[in-house]
Amino acid sequence: MLGATVVWALLGKVFPGLYPDYERAARLRGPVGYWNALALLGDFALPLGLWLATRTRARVGGLLLVYGWVVAILLAFSRGGVLVAVVVVGLWLVLDDRRHASLWAVAVAGDPGGRGRRPRVSCSTGSTADGQSAACALL
Repeated sequence: MLGATVVWALLGKVFPGLYPDYERAARLRGPVGYWNALALLGDFALPLGLWLATRTRARVGGLLLVYGWVVAILLAFSRGGVLVAVVVVGLWLVLDDRRHASLWAVAVAGDPGGRGRRPRVSCSTGSTADGQSAACALL
């Protein structure tokens, strides 16, 4: 149920026509209707996904559940949801007897932007029409 909820919520971001007036709202809130409630569902789903990723044969499903809910919590822009997610995952890592496997699952699935990779800087060599040098971008 939590997996279907996160898929439907993220589909609403990809296809804004699924919800009325979703084009003007930046926060992810559907299908629940309120961004903090959606983030709270994600906070409940994170330990379930970590359990699936470390203790069952459904490791990939657990990783996908954690990944999807991390993305959904971040797109909901819920500060409380992010804070609760950090506390829940931290408590899971402290209380779990398979800390290494759980830490691996958090590292793999909890990095939605791929920021664990080494950052690169890309600069263009040309200049703009008014003679200013072009800017560099962090990739």
